[in-house]
Amino acid sequence: MKTPGEILGEILKEEEMKISSSFHGSSFYAMQFLIRAFDVQQQYYEAQESLNSEDLINKEFLRFGWPIAIRKFYDKIQYEDSFHHDILVDRKDLNWAWSTLLFAGKLGFTKQVIDNEKPGLSKITQKTANEFAYEFASEHVGVEYFDKLSEDFYREKVIEKWIKDEQKKHVFDLDRIKNEVESVIENPLGQFISYTTNAEIDAYYNQEARYHMQSLNSIDDFGPNDSFGSIEYSKYLDFVELQISMSLMHYGACMALRERNPQVNIYNILSYSYPKNKTLETYANYFGHSKKEMQQILSCVTISNENYLSYLSKPAVTSPMYFQLGNNTLIRTVTGCLSNPIKLLNSELKRRFEKDYFIAVNNREDRFRNELFSFLEI
Repeated sequence: MKTPGEILGEILKEEEMKISSSFHGSSFYAMQFLIRAFDVQQQYYEAQESLNSEDLINKEFLRFGWPIAIRKFYDKIQYEDSFHHDILVDRKDLNWAWSTLLFAGKLGFTKQVIDNEKPGLSKITQKTANEFAYEFASEHVGVEYFDKLSEDFYREKVIEKWIKDEQKKHVFDLDRIKNEVESVIENPLGQFISYTTNAEIDAYYNQEARYHMQSLNSIDDFGPNDSFGSIEYSKYLDFVELQISMSLMHYGACMALRERNPQVNIYNILSYSYPKNKTLETYANYFGHSKKEMQQILSCVTISNENYLSYLSKPAVTSPMYFQLGNNTLIRTVTGCLSNPIKLLNSELKRRFEKDYFIAVNNREDRFRNELFSFLEI
């Protein structure tokens, strides 16, 4: 006899099949709409000082929903060599994307509830043929609760204090920076955004990116000289930090343009598409890397048809910096750059360079012991 959890799991599989059939058109466009809706909504929630109960629930559903929805269309996407420029989205596209993300989020959240039942963390009961109920076995479920306490302590007691001390040493005139950003923004066709930064703007956002990097707990996972695929870890981190800096600038520019022209649709300017070949060439020249090195680094912070199954099968994973939607088409998300891009990076390094990864893990353990012993020396 099947358990309520098993019955519910079969229902979820049938419901999940509806996602890919809900969009009548190219998977490329479906993914564009989903990525843009997800990126904007995540930034909206992050910008709010307080959220009502409905927003809190939707934010949680969004975390669980985006990997499922995106995965369904990666299954069908046909890669093409040409670069696809940014597309304009309308209200109909956004309504579909938002409802699909929430629908997928409810499925993903319920899947997690079923998984929690197996180790006894929750209990599912069946009320009627189509009605189920669940309850957690404890108020504090799993190690995630204690991980969160540790992360909150580290952020509040260590990192935030360090940032405040650093900000006193390196003071920027924020009003001047804001005016500088506003002065370089252009609004092509009244619908898009473009800008060219200057040294002062770059210096400010580079500093903010450094602060943001330090707030990521996983930043100390490996040493700068640990090598993955013959490339030092520090080179991967340098690229991540630059992307954070650029995304902080881009987000600030988008908000400034919206103040100037409220008619601009934020969904058309926050997530931007880039030709992969030009992107690789630009960053290879900037860092002094070979194109092959740059390709390897970029691929480790990008979801593509080569790695999407392994990464997007995990519940509520962190968004990537880049999605690859064609052989020469990338779309960068602000959410992916500003959440915790190190998680995808480390996940990909483990998947692609397993031997190097475990060597680095052993190095990390040795480094931790040496630091601990030196701390305890009298």
